[in-house]
Amino acid sequence: MLTMCTWSVPIVGSLVLIGLFAGLRVKRSPARPTFVLAGSAILAALLEPMLGYFLKDPLPPAFGWTLPEQHTQVIEFFAQWWPIFLPGVALCFVWRTLPTASRVVLILVAGSFVWVEMQNFTLRYDMTSKTWPLIYAAGFAVVIPEIARRRAWPFRVILAAVLLCSAVSFCYWISYDYRSAVPEEIGHLDGLGQFRLDRRKARILEELSRLPGQTIIPGKMDGSDSVTAVLVAFSHTRAYATWGMISDIIFFANGVSESGRRWAMIDGLYEGKLKEPLYFLRQADIAAVVVYPDDNIEPALVEKLKQQLEPYYTYEDGNFRTTQQLQMDTLSAQPCAGVFVYRPEITKLLGEPKSGGPAP
Repeated sequence: MLTMCTWSVPIVGSLVLIGLFAGLRVKRSPARPTFVLAGSAILAALLEPMLGYFLKDPLPPAFGWTLPEQHTQVIEFFAQWWPIFLPGVALCFVWRTLPTASRVVLILVAGSFVWVEMQNFTLRYDMTSKTWPLIYAAGFAVVIPEIARRRAWPFRVILAAVLLCSAVSFCYWISYDYRSAVPEEIGHLDGLGQFRLDRRKARILEELSRLPGQTIIPGKMDGSDSVTAVLVAFSHTRAYATWGMISDIIFFANGVSESGRRWAMIDGLYEGKLKEPLYFLRQADIAAVVVYPDDNIEPALVEKLKQQLEPYYTYEDGNFRTTQQLQMDTLSAQPCAGVFVYRPEITKLLGEPKSGGPAP
């Protein structure tokens, strides 16, 4: 919600200022100006962390006109927005009887939608997913009460259609949540669901929790919604690389190419194509390499990494299997899960691994 509100500041904020200016021109002002100013100050303080993040970005986000192929399709607009669009059009016929506040909100809702449709800020789907819900909610909160106040039969038909659609949607999403909910997770807000219910992932998190503040590779790079990214947060470690589209801007000061280089090294490591993986891990000071079960890493690759990384890294198997069990066909088909953990005491005995040859 904080992110969504911050995304809407440039759009809704400017339109609200226009609305206030128009109200002042017709000698309309808030009944309690002190309350309005205090509320605005509180909202600004709550939005400051995320807003500051946007304003301090070293690389300005892309901003410009929406490309033709990015515009909302007509059928998509009517399918999603008819509960706002249709009542809004109907209320235009009784515009003079509407309260001033309702008229202002309806104008701002229409203006906000047009603004979002014409302007593009960073990724298109990001912008619409974060601004449409707020515009929709504002319109819904106004049109439904105003439609319900009207006794003419067209308004009653529209109200019945919107309420029926809302009831069907409510029942669907309630049933969906019921089907997809994990009973053991109900009432838990710590976010540890998969690590509490899957003992393999719990074992991985336990191992990483012993390395606070150290740099790890939490798994394959798989975009912004990579599940392995939460390992870093819960274990209080540091990721060697993150989502490539933002990591150059936020995390690495070496330039735009740094993220791609790190991403390629990680891909090579998990594909078994990286030359001298041991030397790479030590040069990057990697404390652990995660073999995440959802990454579906082949057992043969895990065995290859064991041979390449020993004795500096030992493999902690999250499947609780012995070496003999790992070689059995029935068990080797199970997704690999574990952590390669760095042993600094080995480095004290043997010294740092050298490039161009096997470990001493």
